[in-house]
Amino acid sequence: MKNLAKALVAALLALVPVGARAADAPKILIATGVDPGFAQFYVAMQAGLFKKAGLDVELKTGPAGGAMVPLVIGNQANAAMSAIFAGLVNHLVDGNLVAVAQTNTYDHWYGIVTRSDITTIQALKGRKLAITRGTASEALWLAALKKSQLEPPFAEPVYIDPPEMLAAMERGDIDAFSNWEPWLTRTLLAVPKTHLLMDNFGVLPDEAMIYMNRTWIEQNHAAAVKFVRAIVEATEFIKSNQAEAKKQMEGFLHLPPQQMDALLPKLTFTAKLDAETYEIAKIQVELLRQRGRLKGDFDYTKWFYPDLLKEVDPSRVKLPAQM
Repeated sequence: MKNLAKALVAALLALVPVGARAADAPKILIATGVDPGFAQFYVAMQAGLFKKAGLDVELKTGPAGGAMVPLVIGNQANAAMSAIFAGLVNHLVDGNLVAVAQTNTYDHWYGIVTRSDITTIQALKGRKLAITRGTASEALWLAALKKSQLEPPFAEPVYIDPPEMLAAMERGDIDAFSNWEPWLTRTLLAVPKTHLLMDNFGVLPDEAMIYMNRTWIEQNHAAAVKFVRAIVEATEFIKSNQAEAKKQMEGFLHLPPQQMDALLPKLTFTAKLDAETYEIAKIQVELLRQRGRLKGDFDYTKWFYPDLLKEVDPSRVKLPAQM
């Protein structure tokens, strides 16, 4: 009888149109920027990994990953991916915004591009420097000033989004900018007499994280676990199918293969929460504290939300016992 019942259910499901069955899949809106550092979102979409997990996912992109993180606070997005600075800033606004997984490390991803006659940070005094407030762009500039023992703002800040910085350099509206790839490489190729003054190596270690709303997770636990499982699968796909993953990123980002070849070695893709995740977060928390944006202690146990990743693969969660 049991086998007969199973066969009957299967037969009935087969009669239901595919579109109708797909409509039952949990809907999730995710948001991020447009650069290879957010590859897991693109690859999970392009390779059908979200669909495989039984999710109906819509991806929304904006001028920067950090600009999309506030959407998670008001549930305008269910997950966002960006570098850590934007996540921390928004967590201080609303503690419900939590970090559920580290997705990469930015090894040489950020940089300060200047006109060729500017050869030191000190030479930027009083010059116009573009930054994007509340993102890694701002974090790198603050870290560069700290390393050089200079007080902000030092240069004259111009607040614009990353895609606008190349055009601003071309027009002569600014003398320098703090940004990330692919805008560094694009500017160096497109604008004569510009150079990379410095990158973030040894100045600002950073990582990309996936941010979600704690309340949404608790109300949609099963869907949240499926989502994180798809991200882990996307990470492993990128590592084991590099050529195919690169094609998918090229198609989504409209970047030429040669540029992708130059950019991808600057990233290390991960799906974890461990001691490295914590140490990089600590550096950026201290940067916020030194600039007066954080008062008192920072509770990392409320910032990290390891439960989802632990449920998918416990071996990927190795945060320190004391944080």
